[in-house]
Amino acid sequence: MGLPQGTVTFLFTDLEGSTRRWEAHPEQMKDALARHDAIVRGAVEAHGGVVFSTMGDGMAAVFASAREAVRAVLAAQQGLGAADWGEVTGPLAARMGLLTDEGVLGGEHYLNQPLNRCARLMAAGHGGQALVSGATELLVRDDLPGGCALVDLGEHRLRDLARPVRVFQLAGPGLQAEFSPLRTLEAFAGNLPVQLSSFVGRTDELAGLAAAVQGSALVTVTGPGGVGKTRLAVQAAADLLPSFGDGAWLCELAAAGDAKALAQAVAAALRVQPRAGLSVAGSVVEFLRTRSALLLVLDNCEHLAAAAAELAADILRGCRGVRILATRRQALGWAVSRCSGWGRCRCRRRTRAWRPLGPVRRCPCSSSGPPPRAVTSPSARGTWPRSGRSAGGWTGSRWRSSWPPRGWRRWARPRSPGCSMSGSGC
Repeated sequence: MGLPQGTVTFLFTDLEGSTRRWEAHPEQMKDALARHDAIVRGAVEAHGGVVFSTMGDGMAAVFASAREAVRAVLAAQQGLGAADWGEVTGPLAARMGLLTDEGVLGGEHYLNQPLNRCARLMAAGHGGQALVSGATELLVRDDLPGGCALVDLGEHRLRDLARPVRVFQLAGPGLQAEFSPLRTLEAFAGNLPVQLSSFVGRTDELAGLAAAVQGSALVTVTGPGGVGKTRLAVQAAADLLPSFGDGAWLCELAAAGDAKALAQAVAAALRVQPRAGLSVAGSVVEFLRTRSALLLVLDNCEHLAAAAAELAADILRGCRGVRILATRRQALGWAVSRCSGWGRCRCRRRTRAWRPLGPVRRCPCSSSGPPPRAVTSPSARGTWPRSGRSAGGWTGSRWRSSWPPRGWRRWARPRSPGCSMSGSGC
């Protein structure tokens, strides 16, 4: 069956807690996942839907009719709830999201924006919960299955940071009625701003940056001005919010003129009150010392690199629950690691894929300017090297992005025969 276009309804599903079950009972989970897939796929196809993608322990499907999409979700959730999963894996509960939007095919695949929105709607829910967008509710409110209702959960900001959307929960026979609050931005501490547009694409960059933040105390996103460092960092922070119980906090430093103003900007973003006998920076460190999981985004450290590096060092030395994500044109060298200039190679090429480079000693030089990339500090506290390189090569991880501005290659330079990093991160 071909994929429908025009006004369509997308369904995204995902198993809750599947990673833990796979690690504990891999053999049993193979059989359980096969049964789950059969139940969900059977419900989709019985109501005229098409499964066009599978991802991990979930599915993506599309329906030409919102009415049939709701009935498919009801059947799938009832089937999963009624199945006997046994005591080993326990009941498998899937969160589901329904979103009605315009389906536009680019070749054999749908374009990204409505898919991203549907995925984020689904991710806001819990196992056994079926969430429905406001657009879908408008189409089906007068034609729901018998005994079913759509419960208005209010407006919520999904983790794409765009405008709030009204979210409904499907309630009906055989469905769980009570759930914890939705995992939207309102459910977490922080001050991440509303964006005027949805974040589209750059999935690999986000995944790489998220992994870097989870594995390192300090990560710097670097690249030329205007390439999208701030937008990428803020979106990564929003995606990581569930991992940081104390929230994700954006500190915009462009207006700060000196080290004191920088500390004041960070304190204002974190809503820190000055403490007697301490400087503003010291008050920030004392405030963060009691936080167990907090992400701090230092945006635009360009003009105050030394002050930002010193503050980052003080925070990370005394606050084990804090991770820092910084943006500037070059990596944020900081006092505790005694990193050298983190200079960028003039012959840096723009690559086509975002990938870890691994330990290297020399720059893979090529034809054009520097991409946005992430440079992570060593993750082990208390064992900082005295320079940016160790006997085995570079101690951190670096990535390159696949997002060249249009016309970038007009400034291409001839390939270099090889460029020694000479003690600086490249």
